[in-house]
Amino acid sequence: MFASAGLATPDIVAETRSIIALKSLVMHAGFLCWMAEPMYDAEQRAGLMRPLPIPGANAPRRLSVYKRRQGILPGPALKLLELLREVTAGDYSPFN
Repeated sequence: MFASAGLATPDIVAETRSIIALKSLVMHAGFLCWMAEPMYDAEQRAGLMRPLPIPGANAPRRLSVYKRRQGILPGPALKLLELLREVTAGDYSPFN
């Protein structure tokens, strides 16, 4: 994205897989980050975080789920698969 806009890539000063750490760095230390919108929805509604309107900064992502052919899936994993099937079939509503 930066190269296509003729910009140098930014210096990365922190890396983490922790959503909590990312939110803390953004809200308390003035950092910028790249985060999926659902991850900061509550903070956005509370006025603590907001997206920057940067043209071309949206990046769709694909999600893949793998499971064993045999074995038992825990209840939460079964529920996740059920919800993913609903979402991808277009029948999903968060208000059901």
